[in-house]
Amino acid sequence: MATSRVLEMGSALELKGRRAVTSTGPETMRITGGFHRGRNLRTPRAVGLRPTTERVRGAIFSILGQEACKGARVLDLYAGTGIMGIEALSRDASWADFVEVDGRLVRQIRDNLDDMSLAGKSQVYRAKVDSVLGRLVGGYDLVFSDPPYRLDVWDQLMGTVGERGFVNEGGVVVVEYRFGTDVSETYGVLRQDMNRRYGDTAIAVYRT
Repeated sequence: MATSRVLEMGSALELKGRRAVTSTGPETMRITGGFHRGRNLRTPRAVGLRPTTERVRGAIFSILGQEACKGARVLDLYAGTGIMGIEALSRDASWADFVEVDGRLVRQIRDNLDDMSLAGKSQVYRAKVDSVLGRLVGGYDLVFSDPPYRLDVWDQLMGTVGERGFVNEGGVVVVEYRFGTDVSETYGVLRQDMNRRYGDTAIAVYRT
């Protein structure tokens, strides 16, 4: 079985205060579309982990449309379970990079990719997002970002993602955040196209 590549780009100190993972058994999440539709993914239980719900994931991919993932180069920031990037690969994305600092979550993303024979179309970075963004080549067609609600990272994060060339022309950035957070209509070359609320979660879609 192939093994997805995991790049260790953060020290153990980066885990401090991030997400404490409990010792209880794994939960499962269901893929909502594509080749692996209906497949259940294992994910560790983690304090403070907020996997994007099936309802919201379905809404996001409905907004993006059927063609958005086909052949796309995808980036999943603050990946957590990796469900957004894996959903994109299931829907025929050509490649997905995942960035997650928690080692146990990284290992589970890797295992899920291996189990679905998606290891050869992905790379997993164990790192803080702010430490790895400047090292990524860019040229993404689709970016997902779901920072922990407690982090105040919007200007730095979206400023980098909005730099010319990081997202391809015609590309899309989907951000998930706590409703009521002050987010800008524009970040560099990105312009907000849509904003929707789902309970205490809000989704904003930016396009180049």
